[in-house]
Amino acid sequence: MSYHLEILLGNLLKLAEKINERLATLSDGTGTAVGNSSIGANSALSVTQRKLTNKNLIALWNAIDKLEVPSERHCKKLHKTFVGKFEELLYYYQANGHSHVRESKGKALFDFVKNQRMNLWKLMDGTGPLARDKHYIKFLSYLGVTYTPTSS
Repeated sequence: MSYHLEILLGNLLKLAEKINERLATLSDGTGTAVGNSSIGANSALSVTQRKLTNKNLIALWNAIDKLEVPSERHCKKLHKTFVGKFEELLYYYQANGHSHVRESKGKALFDFVKNQRMNLWKLMDGTGPLARDKHYIKFLSYLGVTYTPTSS
């Protein structure tokens, strides 16, 4: 059985290296990498049982955790929901190397990502919650959550 675990660990490390290479090119505008995710977190574990292991994902979490909680009631609710689901998305990203959540992997997280894409679409018209709180956009883009209009 330990032989199979060694093979699995080797495969996970190879995947982590590929993701690290892909994310090394992401930047926060100052030339410092914000990616370098490593695979290994078990997405079936609850948030309290998991731990972010990648220093850049930890830094991203620390940055969002330091955001000032808005004083307006509707903004507070957006912030609380965003922070909670973004933490879950960080764990998903660490485990899977992407933010393309399938509904079968978790309806609540799937809905969160879908709603953020919709909010990014609304932002193009200057409407929606992200129009008021633009600092969330940067956090979403670091994990690849974007809205790309399709041509019809």
